[in-house]
Amino acid sequence: STTVGLGTKGYAPMEQGDVMDEKSFQATLDIYALGATFYKMLTGETPLTPSDILNDGFPEELFTEHHVSDKTMSVVEKAMAIARKLDGRPGSVPLVRRAAGMWL
Repeated sequence: STTVGLGTKGYAPMEQGDVMDEKSFQATLDIYALGATFYKMLTGETPLTPSDILNDGFPEELFTEHHVSDKTMSVVEKAMAIARKLDGRPGSVPLVRRAAGMWL
């Protein structure tokens, strides 16, 4: 895999590049990576970079093409929310599980 700054391209949120040391990592960084992992598992595609999502939007049509339910797509989209929209990204795995319902 190719790393970009402090993470793997497509799996690291934009704000991860601003982290100065391991002690300041927030759970939301891992939630982004979890969402990116779901993205790959559900679509077979490498996740878009955060800047691509910021500029072009979340690729809902890709999930639709792969017959991913709207609810599941919504969980992935929230997990991969851009830093400016962090109010949409769950802050912990239990919150992701709650959003996902029974499938996680």
